Amino acid sequence: MPVMDLSGQFSLLVVDAISPLSTTERGNKYTLVFAAYFTRWVEAFAVKALHTIMFVEVTVDGAIPRHRVPEWLLSDR
Repeated sequence: MPVMDLSGQFSLLVVDAISPLSTTERGNKYTLVFAAYFTRWVEAFAVKALHTIMFVEVTVDGAIPRHRVPEWLLSDR
């Protein structure tokens, strides 16, 4: 297996979901957490549901525009 160079600022993005939490006034009860492996930057997004469409929307509209497209995305789901 080749060795991956993960020394770039946003080369590996780790994502996980925290659920279920107390429902907020806006109806959110889950949290998607993104962490950059090398820099340890962390950002969390409150969401109403955990499904593929929601994950893609948060990733494309929330995490990527602030930084860049990661080379690798790691998730346990």
